[in-house]
Amino acid sequence: RILAEEAMEQNALSDTKRKNLALVRNVVFMGMGEPLNNYDNVVEACRSLIDHKRWQLAQGRVTVSTVGVTPRIRDLTRDLPEVNLALSLHAPNQSM
Repeated sequence: RILAEEAMEQNALSDTKRKNLALVRNVVFMGMGEPLNNYDNVVEACRSLIDHKRWQLAQGRVTVSTVGVTPRIRDLTRDLPEVNLALSLHAPNQSM
């Protein structure tokens, strides 16, 4: 489980080598456990990223990837319509 502040810190640290945070154009929440099972923190981080007074990412430049937590998908589309949603499809074996 990642806190909203930790997500924001990861984003800031991702660009320290270039010393220009304006170069960050897109952020995707994935690979840190199921983001929608950490809904409150992910929503808080997303709101910070698209806030014009904080991070200033354009609407549509933040994506949350999920394996399909259906109730939370509905919550996310209602609470943050400006955030993209990616559905990660998996199969139990290669033949599927």
